[in-house]
Amino acid sequence: VNGSFFAALRNTKTLLYMGIVSLFLNAFFNTVFMHLMGVKGIALSTSVTMSIISIYLIYLLKRHLDISDLSEIRSNFYRMILSAACMLGAGFIFLKLFEITGISRWVYVPVVTVSTSVIYLGIIYVFRTDELNKCLKVFIRMLNTLRKERPIS
Repeated sequence: VNGSFFAALRNTKTLLYMGIVSLFLNAFFNTVFMHLMGVKGIALSTSVTMSIISIYLIYLLKRHLDISDLSEIRSNFYRMILSAACMLGAGFIFLKLFEITGISRWVYVPVVTVSTSVIYLGIIYVFRTDELNKCLKVFIRMLNTLRKERPIS
């Protein structure tokens, strides 16, 4: 997402520099975490690298767009984190329940995936942030446009 902002602002040099930095950071963290955790450390190193790069890109974007207050953005971020945590908890509970019942993975994995996604979207909908309302309006407009363009047979 951060890259899209900088591309839209025609500031691609920043993207190039951050891409180069991310390569070196990822190599460094791969080496460190692989020695500590083995192969599992690779995923963690990528997550740490992307977190560092994202935080720095947000800082640059804030400075470039002269945004002084991030409280609303932070508030929405906390709402998404809370929703994701609820989704994760529900997913673990559903998985354990299905594993106890002995139902095949071919059945319960898609069911758990859909149900946890619905839970996530439901919690986000309950929060009703401005961003979500805007996204819903755009989505509804797209559906209406598609419905109008569909030929009647």
